[in-house]
Amino acid sequence: EVNVRGERMVKDYKQLAVRYLKHNKKRTLLTILGVALSTMILFAFLNAMLSLYFTKRDELRETVKYEAIILYEDESVKERILEETFVLETEETIVELSEEEGGGRSKGLYVSFERPYLTSKYLSDLVEKYGVTYHLTELAIYYFAEDGLGVFGIIGLTVLLVAYIFAIFSVSVVRNSIQLISLEQIRDYGVLRCVGSTKKQLKSVVFWMGFLLELNGIILGSAFGFLLYLPLAIKAKLDIGFHVIVLPVILAVFMFDLYFVMQENCRFVNRLTPVAAVKGEFKIDKSKIKARKKSLVG
Repeated sequence: EVNVRGERMVKDYKQLAVRYLKHNKKRTLLTILGVALSTMILFAFLNAMLSLYFTKRDELRETVKYEAIILYEDESVKERILEETFVLETEETIVELSEEEGGGRSKGLYVSFERPYLTSKYLSDLVEKYGVTYHLTELAIYYFAEDGLGVFGIIGLTVLLVAYIFAIFSVSVVRNSIQLISLEQIRDYGVLRCVGSTKKQLKSVVFWMGFLLELNGIILGSAFGFLLYLPLAIKAKLDIGFHVIVLPVILAVFMFDLYFVMQENCRFVNRLTPVAAVKGEFKIDKSKIKARKKSLVG
């Protein structure tokens, strides 16, 4: 029974979504496992990529401590740079200038910054304030490149592309499952409409089912993904770690796709009149339906 009065109504519609999922236990389990399979592979890949990135960066830090070399002529400029709060370690050096820079030598100051990922902003500020020039070190390319995205930027774009592809696999599994549940429960939706439920409230049932399936699959897949990642990290001699930043990336991409897919399922539920839904008067194009084996892959 569903209480359609007051604030308790919202809670009951959430419980109704849970009850539909429990009623279809086998399909619910297979759907969660399908999402978990996609998440497992994606999590293992992203976690391994981050471990490789941090491992190589730490190896480089053993020989290169500084993000940039600032070239200057005036000693007073050097003193003012050293007074900047975001400048940490420094070391003086002499830099051989290239032919493009006019050749010869220039005074240089190795610098590391308070927040290395803001190196680009810090250097821009120094150039604007003091008119200096600079050279980037190898370490800096892990945060940005002077005329491009840098290693971290390229990795970020790759991560988004790979995550989006796996999100399509994951969300497709949820989409099919929710469509089947909606077909089976269509008369229930019709009855709910007849007793006063709104289209928005029925949409909340569909969205909650999709969200719960996806969220449980992501949690389970992340745990399995870390177990899959461990032997890969050990074999590749990477610094082992559970990189929490991977989780919001997976969650954001998966849920973004899920939102639009659930909109499609909601249109199917809401386009029927209450009476037609109760009578089961809806048509399905059977030519587009393909039989699948009752297994995880199916």
